[in-house]
This record gives sequence, C-alpha cells and structure tokens, in this order.
Amino acid sequence: MNASRAVLRVVAGLLVVVAGTIACTPSSSQSVSKHVHPEEVAGALRATGDGLLVLTQDPVDGALGEYSRELVEIVVNADATFGEPTLIADGLLAADPRVVVADAGRARVAWRSADFDTDQVGRVQCCARRSDGSWEQPPKTFPQTSIDYGSHGLAGDAAGHGLLVYAADGVVYIALADVDLPFADSELLFGGSPSIGTEPVVAMNARGDGVVACLADQGDGVVTVEAWALDLSLGLVPLGRVDDSGAARDLRVAVADDGTRAFAWHGTLSPGVDELLVRRLDQSGGWSPIESVIVEGADPDAFIYRDPILARFDGSGALIVCWIGIDLGIAWCRSPTPGVFDPIVATGIKAAAEYAPYFDLAIDGSGRITCVGVTPDGFDYDLVARRTRVDGSHSAVRSLLAADTPRTIDVKPTLLAGGPLTLAVYTVGTEELRASLLDANAMLDPVANWTVAPETPTAGVAANFDAFRTSRARATGAELTDAVWDFDADGTFESTGFTANVNFTAAGTYPVTVRVTDSWGDSAIATKTVTVVDGGGGGGPDIDPPWELTVTLAGSGAVTADYDGDGNNEIDCPNVCIASYPHDSYVYLAATPATGFHLDHWEGDVIGDPGELVVLVHMTADRAITAIFAAD
Repeated sequence: MNASRAVLRVVAGLLVVVAGTIACTPSSSQSVSKHVHPEEVAGALRATGDGLLVLTQDPVDGALGEYSRELVEIVVNADATFGEPTLIADGLLAADPRVVVADAGRARVAWRSADFDTDQVGRVQCCARRSDGSWEQPPKTFPQTSIDYGSHGLAGDAAGHGLLVYAADGVVYIALADVDLPFADSELLFGGSPSIGTEPVVAMNARGDGVVACLADQGDGVVTVEAWALDLSLGLVPLGRVDDSGAARDLRVAVADDGTRAFAWHGTLSPGVDELLVRRLDQSGGWSPIESVIVEGADPDAFIYRDPILARFDGSGALIVCWIGIDLGIAWCRSPTPGVFDPIVATGIKAAAEYAPYFDLAIDGSGRITCVGVTPDGFDYDLVARRTRVDGSHSAVRSLLAADTPRTIDVKPTLLAGGPLTLAVYTVGTEELRASLLDANAMLDPVANWTVAPETPTAGVAANFDAFRTSRARATGAELTDAVWDFDADGTFESTGFTANVNFTAAGTYPVTVRVTDSWGDSAIATKTVTVVDGGGGGGPDIDPPWELTVTLAGSGAVTADYDGDGNNEIDCPNVCIASYPHDSYVYLAATPATGFHLDHWEGDVIGDPGELVVLVHMTADRAITAIFAAD
C-alpha cells in the first residue's frame, strides 16, 4: 500500500451495517465511546434491529501498558439506542475484530492479538457471547503466529454455530463451534508445500449452510481458487478447485437461503482482459460454468476497479456482484440464474473510488436495491444512497447524514447487508466514536397520509379526503405525481386523484387507504380509519363524480389553476381551459394580465372579491368562470 492510499483509508473510512425492519428517520449522531482506536470497529445487526458493535480502544486508565488495547462491546438496541462500552478482553494488543450475531443474544467475536513481551505476534483469539450477555473467559487462543492483517474470517448462523478461518505462514486453518460452546482446536485446511494458501474467506446462511474458500498460490505466479462446503450434518466437504485459470484475486463468497454457494473473484477468461468472474454450486451439488460479469456490449474498461468487491444473494436467490468501475463509479450486476445477467447498474456514486472504495448494498423484500457509499464532499466526506428499483430506474443520490453530523470520518469499514436500515459508525478525529442510525427507505420513499373534512363525517353528507397537503416526496428532485384510494377495504383502488369526495350512507368506522407515488416511481401507503356518525340512510361509501371547471377569457391575459400543487397546472388558459375536479373541492384560479392590461373582474360563481387576481371556486357542480381583462 502506498503512503497516499494509506492516508486516505484513514480519512475516508466508515462502518456501515445494513439490517432489517426498524422504521426510523435519520438521526443525529450519538457519541458512544471516547477512546476508540482508528480502523478497529466491527459490527453486525439482526433483522430485528438489535446487534453489536465490537471495537478496540486504548485502555481508559493506561494501566495495561504501551502495547495493550482493550476489546469492548457496545450493544445496539432495537429502539435505536446504544449501550455503554463493556469489556470483552484486555491485556494484549487487540486488533482487526470480526463479529457475528445469532438469536437469543448470542454472538461470536474473533480478532488478532499481539504480545510483544513473548514475541507472540499476530495470533487469532475468539470468544462467544452467551444468551445472558456474558462472554466466554478466557478467550480461545490459537497457537499459530504471524497472521497477516485481514487474513481471518468469521461466520455464524442464527442458532449460534460458528465457523472461523485464518491463514498463517501460507497455511489456511479452520475451526468450528457448536451452539453455546467455544471453538474447537483449529485444523489444517490447505497450504504448506507445494501450494500456499492465502486470503481465506467464509460465509454462512441462517440455517447453517457454510462455504470456505481461499486463494492458492501454485508458484510461478499461478493463483487458483480452492473451496469447501460446510454442512452441519456432514461436516466439511471438499469442493476442489473452483478456478484454475491462474490469475485469481479479490475472492468473495456468499450462501443463499436455499444453500446455493457462490464465488466471485477477479480473474481472466479472455486473454489479456481483467474480468469479474462468478461460479455457483447449487444445493444438489451441481456446478455452473465460470462466467464473466462482462455482459455483451459492456466496455471491459468499466470493470477496472479496486478491491473490495461484494457478492451476495437477494431474497429471490439471485446473485448480485458489486464493484467500483473507473468509469461507472459504484456498479452492480444481478444474475437471477446461471448464464443470465441483468443489465449493469451504474449508480454514478464515485465513492472516493480511487483510494477508499467503501460501499454496501441494501436489498429489501420488494427487490429494490439501495447502494450506500462514502463519497467526497469538499474536504470532508459524505454517506450517500441511491436506490435502483425493480424496473431499473434510479432515485436521486441523497445524503444519509443528518445536518449536524461531523463529516471528518476516520474508521475502516466493515460492511454487512440485509435490509434498509443503515448503522453508520465513524470516529471524529482519532478518538471519539459516533454512531447514526439511518433508514435509506425513510430518506427515499415518499410519505403517505390523508386528512378528511369534516373530521367526523355525517352519513349521507359528502366528506372531502385530501392526500396532497399532508403527503410529501422525500427523494431529492422528486415530486408527488399520483394518488389512488380504497374506501371499502377490498384491496382495490377505486378512486384516483389527491382528493376524493365520499358519501358514507351509514354510520360506522371505515378503513381508508391511500397510495401516493412520486416522480421517481416510488410509492407509499397509509391506512387510517374514519368514524362516520348517524345521519340517516344506509349503505357504504358513495363516491361522487368529478365536476368540470371551464374558464373563458375576455381581453388579453391568462388564468391558471394548480389544484394539487405539483407544479403542473391543470388549467393553463388560453392553452388549456377545461379541467375536472373532485366533488366538494376548492380550486384557486389565478389571473395574469398581459402587458398593457389589467384584470377588471371575474364573472361566475367565485368566492372572494371578483376584482382580485386570485379567487376560489367551490366544485359542487360544473362551473363556468370568465376572466375579464381591460386595457390600461
């Protein structure tokens, strides 16, 4: 690593953990530790929104000596609050933590440690968190030393099984752990002579299907990919060589919910062309061919990128590979089945691309994908998001940080995904650790709401429902464009428009649903109940038809009306002089005299001074209004 890149890693780092179902608005950042050491934070969240941050920090009192650093946990609560830092282990120079969380409060953490007094440098230690919140003591220490930074991986399932891999002196080791038990002693997995094993990676799904892979240096510059599958009933199953082209690097693995394993790496299928390669092993043991993500028509130069890449499955079982292209910025490609690649999605997020490519993908249940990345913002940095919808269209790029969030951030990222919630953790300067809980959906989806007048309608009397004044678009550059209504809870939207007038012919409580859509194509739904008091009659809602408003001009001038406030005038006379409006709605008409003319008066059933430029029309029937302009 050159010096300039090392500096920018420190400046631009960010921990981003993306998880499940909490609905929250972007929060101001909270200070969660005053003693964090830069680059040493890891985190994981469950779908329920709770989880752990694990970080290394200099001892609070300095009593442990110059070469000591504590490992502590900070509990992330489901209500978006954070616990106090709690000691996991101390006494050694802890570094490079990994953490996985399971159900019932269980978790596992692994890290590198160094004891300079005994020259035991670069060992892997790990311990388990029990359901009562206590940690296994003393930590499990594996005997191998000289383990490189970033050369260990940790995975776990929902029940609490653990899978650990690490590389030391060209040999890859593996250790397994059963639920509520410490890791067993490690075993040699691959490497030594003549092949050298490096950069092991590991992944596991919620039910315990696992995969382990590593790069194998065969000598003379030939590097291949070797792999193993973990089955909780069968144990570790060798899969053999995934790629033998001899140019593999930047290896990633993923496991789908159904047990399909995937491998993604940088390699070469076509002579002289750097490519992103993928291969899958289905749950029945069938291998797909090695495939290049460079789809037909794609510019190979767009795939020049810097590590890391991401590989993961979405809820439908499609494989998604994400990278940073020199021309594309953060980009990704979805492959629903082997041999099929959707068009490449270029987000346009440049995300400190040349030196600090920190990014993540959040995949929600509807198939929308939100890309989150760190991007330069003047001399500071910003955390931004951009959504790609199922149809391939994009939202705007939007900042996810609150206005009062410090923008000088200093933490190496650990990136995990699973839903729309984003936990951003970063340091200010070199000490203070801050955290912000952010919801990309809350930043990008519109807000749906409605009001009714009167608030308690009377049966047999029209009630006016309005979704425009309390709904809003939130994505940058977006506007509300449409609203549809369901008044009888049958799941069918029977009325269109931001307002609707309904006669409930019987007293009772009625659920009313509105769905609003913005100009980016994103929608939001709000369902509330309205209580109707007795007024005679008997039946359900009766929706009145819209009424026509016709404008006529006399003299030189124009008249406009923008009932729903979307910036698009329904009436723009003399070009468009007729529009339909809901029953019992109120429409403002605005007159603009031409040069040398003035508005003399309005003719027709208007509310307000007929000599004023703006008047109101109450639409309880078809209306005809004339604007009379006179010469000055």
